Amino acid sequence: TLVHEIGHFVFPFLLEKHKTAIRQHFKECKKKDMGFPTYYSKENVEEFFCESYQAFYRRPNAFKKRNKKMFDLLEEFLGKRNA
Repeated sequence: TLVHEIGHFVFPFLLEKHKTAIRQHFKECKKKDMGFPTYYSKENVEEFFCESYQAFYRRPNAFKKRNKKMFDLLEEFLGKRNA
């Protein structure tokens, strides 16, 4: 979707400390095999970010329930959501 593709544009511009936090959380999710917003988000860290980015904007309440830690990270980087 368009929101997912915007995520690909946003990802390279994140501060390195934010990318590091996302990479670490992605590894945690892979290890536990849980918290992914979609099956496709398991592909790699950038797809994980983009699918999370999309869920953060399109389905914030459901995404917050599925992966509160990633939701909180995105709020930290992108601003608060009313979810």
